Amino acid sequence: MKAARFHTHGGPEVLRVEEIDDPKDIPPGHALVEIRYASLNRIDIHVRRGYPGIPIDLPHIPGADMVGVVREIDPNTDTDIKKGDRVLATPVIGCGYCRYCSNGEENKCSKWRMLGFQVDGTYREKIVLPIRQLVKAPDYLEDHEAGSIPLSLLVSWRALRTLGGCKPGDTVLVWGASGGTGTILVKLAKSMGLNVIAVTRSEWKADKLASLGVDHVFIKGREDISKRAVEITGGGVDLVVDYIGAETFNDSIRAVRKGGKIIVFGVESGSNIDLNIRMLYLAHATVIGTHTGSRGELLDALRFISRKRLRPVIDRIYSIEDVVEAHKYFEAYQHFGKVVLKTG
Repeated sequence: MKAARFHTHGGPEVLRVEEIDDPKDIPPGHALVEIRYASLNRIDIHVRRGYPGIPIDLPHIPGADMVGVVREIDPNTDTDIKKGDRVLATPVIGCGYCRYCSNGEENKCSKWRMLGFQVDGTYREKIVLPIRQLVKAPDYLEDHEAGSIPLSLLVSWRALRTLGGCKPGDTVLVWGASGGTGTILVKLAKSMGLNVIAVTRSEWKADKLASLGVDHVFIKGREDISKRAVEITGGGVDLVVDYIGAETFNDSIRAVRKGGKIIVFGVESGSNIDLNIRMLYLAHATVIGTHTGSRGELLDALRFISRKRLRPVIDRIYSIEDVVEAHKYFEAYQHFGKVVLKTG
């Protein structure tokens, strides 16, 4: 089968499309899935470059997202997943028996692993996965749409609903709103009845965000966004979703209302900041760090978007043979929405 992988860390050019062996065995509790589409996420870039402090085995296959068809399945597993089902995979694999996994919080497991990160991912034609990691794909989504959503939808749902506790009428500020995760966050928030303040870096992306129905769009660097957020809301936003990091975190504190929340799940601009602690405690703000999410949260999110008929924003679709070009395009922040790979 074909797989896109790298043998050494570096730029997009280190990715190679190669023939590798098909999976031979299906262990107990596992299924063989034929992957149709995968998608690009920022973690793919970090892992390809070399993630600080977390070594990975080489060669390595990136990819946290997928949609595919179950071709073989352990018949002795009690599951509603059947041969022939179209499925998604939750990005995180827990140990399955610790207190966190037992409570459905696989992303808190001390032995957590992520597809495309600690283990080989989805830039390939076939994969063997634990059945407990699989969920049925929404019927109304096309394959390329379904294959783009698992990670972005999961972190967005966790930020807005599980941790943010947002209710209709609340206001959320989304930094980096024009990327794959940002566009899903915006569409999910609007479907929840939230007021959305979105931030991007260019005029054309601002226009596209406005077309998604966001309430206010700002271009970073043109004005004081935190000040404007406070003015618009009469005191600050209820929730800030910040996966940018060092560049935006102090502005997030300035933008949040007294007693509001800041959800952090990324550090695109760096992880070390000069934090004004006084500003933080005077805001009575709650800062919550998180990553990924659980299978139960993904199921809840999928039920919600299915009721709303919510579709992801797809920017471009590349074949797996063009994975180098896909990474170059994605890494240059030229996209609006998701960039998808056709694997099969």
